Amino acid sequence: MTGEQPPAEAWADEAAGDTAAANEAHVLEVLAGLDGWAPRLIAADPHGACSGRPAVLITRLPGRADITSADPRAAAVQQGRVLARLHAVPTARLTGFRDGMAAASASVAAPVQMCGLAPTRP
Repeated sequence: MTGEQPPAEAWADEAAGDTAAANEAHVLEVLAGLDGWAPRLIAADPHGACSGRPAVLITRLPGRADITSADPRAAAVQQGRVLARLHAVPTARLTGFRDGMAAASASVAAPVQMCGLAPTRP
């Protein structure tokens, strides 16, 4: 890293009021008890006061991204164990987030007319 700022156009997609950095920091705090299965939050600058852009600094997890496992069954078992631990985390502290599954169900259950086309059912 050179410490140089990226060109301004690199940040063009950043919307004012974006809460992604604050949301990520909050979720990482809730996941802190996963004993290394989630990155640890080191610092957060959700409004960009220090760095000029909203940011989070997290630990690096060991391993590598590999979607082609030599043993798919073992990989599936490990993934299941990790997901079970993740889903065991109490969600009481995760308030204020949109329920993506409920939103997806609602959009399937209630199709809307779009672009002058009538909704269809399968």
